Amino acid sequence: MNHFALRYMCLLRKHGEAPQSNTTTCFIIDDTMLEKSGVRMEGVSRVYVSCERQMRIGLQTATLCIL
Repeated sequence: MNHFALRYMCLLRKHGEAPQSNTTTCFIIDDTMLEKSGVRMEGVSRVYVSCERQMRIGLQTATLCIL
């Protein structure tokens, strides 16, 4: 889980608003492509960007946020 999701859950618990076991849980999944922005970068590959219908050079990341 990324830093944003962990920080969000921490703030909810701090203010006593943490989700109860009988409430609905929401999962947000984001698959973002980060374009290459330098001369060298580890893990860079060709990634298909469906909205542009083109191949780009960059990193494909998947983030899960649980609310």
